[in-house]
Amino acid sequence: MKHNVGRLFVNPFEEYSENILLTAGVIFFAVGGFLAYCGQFDYHGILKVIPTNTYDLFSTFVHLLVNVLVLTLSLFSFGYSVNKKTRFIDVLNVVLISFIVIYMIGLLSAISFAKELTNNILKAIEDGDMKLSTITPSDMFLLLFFSLISLVLLLYFFYLIVVGLKFVINAKKFHHGVVIVLVVLLADLLCRFINVRL
Repeated sequence: MKHNVGRLFVNPFEEYSENILLTAGVIFFAVGGFLAYCGQFDYHGILKVIPTNTYDLFSTFVHLLVNVLVLTLSLFSFGYSVNKKTRFIDVLNVVLISFIVIYMIGLLSAISFAKELTNNILKAIEDGDMKLSTITPSDMFLLLFFSLISLVLLLYFFYLIVVGLKFVINAKKFHHGVVIVLVVLLADLLCRFINVRL
């Protein structure tokens, strides 16, 4: 079957079968966990990637699994309330595929000079330099550049979640998209609460 590359980014859930989506999602789940372990960051919540000095591969995967399951169950509950024919596997696929974007944000934060730049800014703030006068203009430009990329990726994550879930539950109304975003934000808070206690 011939697939349109453009559609892959616009709505992969419509373009590929559930088995392909599940396989890709599980593979990227594994890759995302190992990226966090090697890049020394952790998926503290769905939308929060933080640096960590603990290189515990098991904990990294547990936190990631919590994020995926909590978001999947939350979105499935909403989807089922809208359409009783909503299938868990379809919602899981939407979450797994959308999380690829989160892995990219994590990878971006793990790039060595980006980490060094962030550490320099944090150190400047800790030393009382609230205006960041000790940070060079080029470093500030790089920080802005990485922040914009992260913001675009985050928006794309929400886009995939909304488009994917509306597709699998056959939701047509605008307010469904708004509710989906709210569900993701609430699920993120719940994940942070759970992960900090694990």
